[in-house]
Amino acid sequence: MKIAFIVRRFPVISQTFVLNQATGLMDLGHEVDILSFERGDTGEAHADTQKYGLLARTTYLKNPSLTLLEWIRRASFLLCKMLSGNSGAGLSSLNIFRFGRERCR
Repeated sequence: MKIAFIVRRFPVISQTFVLNQATGLMDLGHEVDILSFERGDTGEAHADTQKYGLLARTTYLKNPSLTLLEWIRRASFLLCKMLSGNSGAGLSSLNIFRFGRERCR
């Protein structure tokens, strides 16, 4: 199963619950990706962050040069990729730009 964690900042040394959930799911054979708005302090990251390669599985969405629309497109693409295996076809019906807000309720 593919699982995505969406967090404000990663890694954060005090948020061991996120780390424990992610590594526990990986131990069970699940594919875990992390979407983070901001980069945390990698110098003080927990040892399991490196052991499980979590930084390589993390996509940082916050980039000062991105417009809101570009950020939404990138986040949507990443979520579609994770949830439906690279094609995004499974979530195409949720496209609010094409079908409006009513589709996402």
